[in-house]
Amino acid sequence: MFQKVIQDKQKPMKLEGLKEEECLELLNTHAFAEDDLDDQRKLKLKSITAEIVKKLSGSPLAAKVIGGDLNSNLDEGHWIRVLDSVLEIIKLGQNYIMPILKLSYIHLPEHLKSCFTFSSIFPQDYQFHKGTLVRQWIASGFIQPSHVQGEILEDIGGRLAVLEDWFEAGVAAEDGCLFPCLIELTLVDCPKLKELHSLPPKLNSLHIYKIGWTTLNFCSNSNPIPLFIVNVICCPNITSLPLADEIARLAALRYLIITECPNLISLGRYREVNNFHLILDYLCISDPSVLLMEPLRSIASLKWLCVTDNDEVVSFSNEEQWFLKVRSSLSDLKFSDLKSLESLPSSLESLSSLKELYINDVPMLRELPNLPLSLKRLTIWRCHPELKERYGEDGGSDRHNIAHIPEIYIPT
Repeated sequence: MFQKVIQDKQKPMKLEGLKEEECLELLNTHAFAEDDLDDQRKLKLKSITAEIVKKLSGSPLAAKVIGGDLNSNLDEGHWIRVLDSVLEIIKLGQNYIMPILKLSYIHLPEHLKSCFTFSSIFPQDYQFHKGTLVRQWIASGFIQPSHVQGEILEDIGGRLAVLEDWFEAGVAAEDGCLFPCLIELTLVDCPKLKELHSLPPKLNSLHIYKIGWTTLNFCSNSNPIPLFIVNVICCPNITSLPLADEIARLAALRYLIITECPNLISLGRYREVNNFHLILDYLCISDPSVLLMEPLRSIASLKWLCVTDNDEVVSFSNEEQWFLKVRSSLSDLKFSDLKSLESLPSSLESLSSLKELYINDVPMLRELPNLPLSLKRLTIWRCHPELKERYGEDGGSDRHNIAHIPEIYIPT
């Protein structure tokens, strides 16, 4: 059945909307978020949402947008005006998503409209910095003074500029995708940001740092997915990065960083698709065990590997065979900030393409394994004093084991 569906290009599958009761629940969730209404007043307002939801055809995007609009003003008159506006929009025709999104903008207070439209003066793909944006708003007179004692304009602007709200107010394409022209996305320190349902179709660079997500959804309307760089750093709630689920569509991926994600247990469900394997130029990890998860376990090629920021790893005994898989492609290898590491992989000797080995801040490392003849540069910083004594230039007892390397840096 599944094979028949994906091969039949003449009959595209059309997704249906939510059931009316499910759509109403979603609408009410956003409309009554953080409210302190009494039961009688809430009952009156719920009768209005019950009428609105009948006109949304089960669209979750429309329910979220209108729910946010309703929540901005809990006055019954405002809610009736929104209902009337929705009815007028529906009369325009079938494609009502864009007018509904516009409706959420129309009902913004004037100073918030100014803040939002201010972004249109910047070129496409411009990278906003929250502090700079807030100061520009203040300089333009868009931020209204607060009645709260001690609250300054920067505090007010900071609340308006939180990334969560910008995502909810993002301009959508006709297919409902937020930010359809976005190429690079960087999310930093947004613990309350909701997980993305899908990636923008043109996105090629994704960086997330200190995000509260439990997974990263690689679903996209693009085929193949244009992602070239994925950085996931310091996300303790992340348990799954389902790269393997989209392995056949991630052919463009070349740079991958997964560090300080201690609860990561899965990279997805891997199935071999026409002998397709991951090909990376750069991989940076904290936990060596991810090398044994598909699709990294069956990686076809890798040029640069960094293992960093791990206070628990002692050795690479379980990953020895993995290093042999990349012996003909790996050219640069770095071990850094590994407080408990006592030994490097013995299979390093077989890495026939390795040109540079960098070891930094590995205080328990006392000896080196045999190193390949291909190695051109060896750098050792802040390691155990015994390592310096054994491999130092001035009479080190094991200096002869690395004498074939043209460039050696072991600062005293």
